Amino acid sequence: MSKILFIVPPLTGHINPTVSLGQYLIQQGHEVAWVGYTESLSRSLPAQHRVCSLDQTEVNKSDKPASGIGQHGNQERRGFTALFHLWESIFIPLARQSFPHILAHLSSEKPDLCIVDQQMLGGAMACQKLGIPYLTSATTSAALIQVLKGLPQVNTWHDNLLKGLWREHDLNPYLGLEQLEQLHLEQPRLDLSPLGTLAFSSKELTLSIAPEQHLPSNIHFVGPALEGERTHIDFPWSRLNREQAKLFVSMGTVNAQRAAPLYAKIIEALADLDLQVIAAAPVEYFKTAPKHWIIQERVPQLQLLAHVDAVFCHGGHNTTMEALAYGRPLLIAPIRDDQPVIAEQVKAFGAGLRTHFTRSKPRIIQQKIKKILDCSQIKSSAIRASKSLVHSDLIYQQTEYSETSVQLPTELGAHRASQIIQGYLDQMST
Repeated sequence: MSKILFIVPPLTGHINPTVSLGQYLIQQGHEVAWVGYTESLSRSLPAQHRVCSLDQTEVNKSDKPASGIGQHGNQERRGFTALFHLWESIFIPLARQSFPHILAHLSSEKPDLCIVDQQMLGGAMACQKLGIPYLTSATTSAALIQVLKGLPQVNTWHDNLLKGLWREHDLNPYLGLEQLEQLHLEQPRLDLSPLGTLAFSSKELTLSIAPEQHLPSNIHFVGPALEGERTHIDFPWSRLNREQAKLFVSMGTVNAQRAAPLYAKIIEALADLDLQVIAAAPVEYFKTAPKHWIIQERVPQLQLLAHVDAVFCHGGHNTTMEALAYGRPLLIAPIRDDQPVIAEQVKAFGAGLRTHFTRSKPRIIQQKIKKILDCSQIKSSAIRASKSLVHSDLIYQQTEYSETSVQLPTELGAHRASQIIQGYLDQMST
């Protein structure tokens, strides 16, 4: 069988889909390892899986781009200022810092194929440098469409940023791998492999706000990768109330401090409703919440989604796709980066509503939560989104309120992605 390496940034939402896919490939007999940062991988990756660490021994770790990613969520930058900071101060420095270490791992490991996160540019450059075939892992559908199409100056800035990075490392920005010379892309993109891209979404959702756009034919929409083992997280399942509607609230792993004012508004908006809130958030921000609410910093999200009626989140791609895979309607309060695009995709599809992260008043939050819980049209659109993602009417069987009662099908996004990977491996071996 083949040796396959996943190259991932220190972002939970970018790691989680590879965990399911990696376990599927291991079951098929492939040798699999993850190239990334130990702390972030340990939060998602079962202990027995192998890691090629990019951690360094510098005393002052705050100078590392990997640390800057964790601080990005608490910055006040928004709009293009936030986009500029994300690329100029985080993704590009992360590529520079990680490139030589990824290069060393690939030289030592000699993989047959790499799966490189779309934002882990150091991995794409290292694969090209060594002539190693790689597929792109696209863990956010917002990065697949041209959301800046009407802003040529911003597009030019972004294109020049990536071209400059490639040339800085003595790489031809548009030089394909030897095995792929026969492929001719109309508009080559440095953040997408010329071999192909695994997109953990559906084409219908991705193009809901841009139906006129043409996507490369080698983008494979596999849907969310939900299969496999996840790290165990304790949860008080017995506290879930069968008699009340249940709302899951999550504002992501890097936005806790910025979300504090919103959490206060959520308490004011929903405390008097016949509703049980389950929030993945710091407990200190919910001291005045009703006693029947359940607040934990980390929850077994994939299992919990089977037992709730709706989701209020920031539009992180993983949470959004997982909620829609279960057919759960969404209220999204996007903060920055790809989240506004994902919120618009969900809204355009009809599977949820959008609200402002900082300016929404409790009254507005209450009205919109009631609407996503009660509106039959939004509910039916969420179910339609589920079918587009998982190709099935129901993706689980629920018998009781517990983690073990959720039985997911064995052929979801990880299964479909593994079939595509095997097809490429077979093609390259002939």
